[in-house]
Amino acid sequence: MIIFTFLKLLLNLLLVNVFVSGLNNQVPDFGPDFKPTTELNMNGEYHFTVTANGKPGLFPNNFKDYPGGVEAYDYYTPAITSYYSQVFWAPLDATPLPQAMVDKYAGKKAAIVGYEIDQVRKTPQGDVSVPITASYNHHYVTQITGVNTKFKKTKLSGPSDPRAMKIKSQNHGMNLDYNQEYWYPVAINESIGPCTLSYK
Repeated sequence: MIIFTFLKLLLNLLLVNVFVSGLNNQVPDFGPDFKPTTELNMNGEYHFTVTANGKPGLFPNNFKDYPGGVEAYDYYTPAITSYYSQVFWAPLDATPLPQAMVDKYAGKKAAIVGYEIDQVRKTPQGDVSVPITASYNHHYVTQITGVNTKFKKTKLSGPSDPRAMKIKSQNHGMNLDYNQEYWYPVAINESIGPCTLSYK
């Protein structure tokens, strides 16, 4: 079975002092180039449990309803090939973010407020979602780098390798296979500053 992971990034230019609807109703104007999506969530509405004495309805169930709107960008990971009952526990090759998104937000601040995935088979008729009963996705880890960072495929020398702890922290604390290569973030230009990394 060959599966591609279909990913949707949702961006919003809200600054940290702009809160969810109901907490602050002042939403900045993002300008004429900001085209908010009208699409529903890839995986349906999100349901939130209200904490004790909490106030329900402060956070939208669809990303399209986020204050000020969000822009959505789609992209695919490399293919994952597996057989029935097989466990796939290995890093995929680095995947560039959609170029339109990179170009639009180069040198600007943006907040990724949502991240959705679907496992799909690519067919001549279009993408077909792979049911969880056919390919169970227990969890995954995503890393997004800044403009001064690239991923370098690295083989660790062993548990004492100084990069081992950083890679473990980036990969859900998994036990490392020292015969396997891992993607490791490195700065492109040290004079600009250290590499930056976000996790999901």
